[in-house]
Amino acid sequence: MSQKSRIAIGRLLPVLALASSISFSETVTTLAQDSDDRRQYVQLTIVGQFSSDQRSITAAGKAKHLAAKFEVVFPAGPGLAREAKALAGKTVVARGTLVQCTEDGKDGTPECDRRRNPSGLFFLPVSLKEFRKADGPVSKQDHIVSVVCRGLIHTDVVALGGETTGSTLELTSDGRETWELQLPDRDVTTARRANGKSVLVSGTVSVRKGVAVMERWIVTVRNLLPK
Repeated sequence: MSQKSRIAIGRLLPVLALASSISFSETVTTLAQDSDDRRQYVQLTIVGQFSSDQRSITAAGKAKHLAAKFEVVFPAGPGLAREAKALAGKTVVARGTLVQCTEDGKDGTPECDRRRNPSGLFFLPVSLKEFRKADGPVSKQDHIVSVVCRGLIHTDVVALGGETTGSTLELTSDGRETWELQLPDRDVTTARRANGKSVLVSGTVSVRKGVAVMERWIVTVRNLLPK
């Protein structure tokens, strides 16, 4: 990494603190006020390349990992979507939540076109302030996806060909969309005790190529807290 890239990443570190213990603590405090502790919640900070044509942000994969692509749905109103067009092809720092969309938005979720993403999971930016061009020259090696999320954890999971970390987290209330969890040794026992229950997790997201499952979305866990 060049000296300029190191300087640029230094500027980005405060933004990337989403997965730090401070941001994790803040999220714990916020979600503690939610009476439904089984409600799924996924908050992301993404450093990646924005495509206005495809309305997506792509964080390049490192080593043998695949790129992590997130379809973007903007809040109602012309402001954010219009301003975002100026960032086409640039590396952006975006903070928002992963939401499940419907085609007409009648159930209160943001309106979107599920043909872009059959799972219905889209990245919803918080605001224009939290969707901006990255400072300095940032290379694809500096792309990263940080996450703080809540969902039902399942441990001792088995899969065809052994393609699993052994633990998963449900991202949607119907349980159809899940991410794998790469747990540190210190959290394995805690995770097993919480099996089938709601937990809070922070970490970084990566995508690995699979055989039975084409793309394996995996959270390398930094913090895990049972509810």
